[in-house]
Amino acid sequence: MYYRFIDKYNYGEPYVYIHPYKQQVVKAIVDNIFPEISQLIVFGSSTTTACKPYSDVDVCVIGDFDDAQISRLRVKGESIDILHFRSVEQLLQDSCLINEVKKGVRMYG
Repeated sequence: MYYRFIDKYNYGEPYVYIHPYKQQVVKAIVDNIFPEISQLIVFGSSTTTACKPYSDVDVCVIGDFDDAQISRLRVKGESIDILHFRSVEQLLQDSCLINEVKKGVRMYG
C-alpha cells in the first residue's frame, strides 16, 4: 500500500509517495545518481505515516559499482541507510529484505 502525501516542494511524481519530512533529502539523493546506478528505491518509514523528522532514509541501490561510490549519495547532516546490490538477482536472494524493498517507492530506473 502506498501512502500519498502533499508534494510540499512541487517535485512531482513519485515524490508524493515520500513523506514531506524527507522529500528534500530524497531529492538530494536522486540528484546525485551516477550512471552505474540502474535502480534506486526508497523504503521504510520515509514512505509511511510513521515517518518523523529524525527518521533515517532507507535506500536500496542496484548497480554494478564499487561500494566506495556510495558516499556520493550521502546528504550532509542526514541519516541515510544505503543498501547496495550489484543486481536484482542478488537482491532477490535476500528473502527478508526483498519484502521491505517491494513496499518501497522506485525513484529511479
